Amino acid sequence: MYIASCPLRVSLFGGSTDNPYFVDKYGRGSVISFTCSLKTYITLHEDKLGYNMQGRKYIVNYSKREETQFIGDIKNELVRIVLNHFGCFPLTVSMTSDAYSQGSGLASSSSYIIALIKCISMFNELHLTDIEICELALQLEQEMNPYCGYQDPYGCGIGGFKRIDFERGGIIKYDFLSTEIFTHYDAWWIQENRF
Repeated sequence: MYIASCPLRVSLFGGSTDNPYFVDKYGRGSVISFTCSLKTYITLHEDKLGYNMQGRKYIVNYSKREETQFIGDIKNELVRIVLNHFGCFPLTVSMTSDAYSQGSGLASSSSYIIALIKCISMFNELHLTDIEICELALQLEQEMNPYCGYQDPYGCGIGGFKRIDFERGGIIKYDFLSTEIFTHYDAWWIQENRF
């Protein structure tokens, strides 16, 4: 069994400037975001005597359970696109999250895609860097949503508090920012809310 997780991201400034159409038109975009302690989780395994090997079925568990013999019949678009990209034979994929993630604005779809790519990479003994995983996650997510911006996979896949600059031609640059602002806020909040 393989298990991977990926944090959700919180975007502070620059939303929509990460859209590929914006970057192509204006030459660049920039966002400030950070990853939080909430994560998505993927477990992936291939059984030896069961649905995968004997029944030749893909099993996908999320808020629903799917069983199918063909990747193309998987209703969960995210899982279908990633499994199809890697040409996976029947496996069991389970998805869960620390937060209700449907429409949360925390880039959960990107986080799930990144975690699933990591799991499949480990399973297939592929050695992808975090940047390569982010690039592939963006490419695959744009198959589901052509308006997906750069900040979602790159914001989730590369941890920390950061400014991310996007330049025409797919150039991505990171500037990791000081987290001291969060330390000062914690101290202020404790002082103001002392009982």
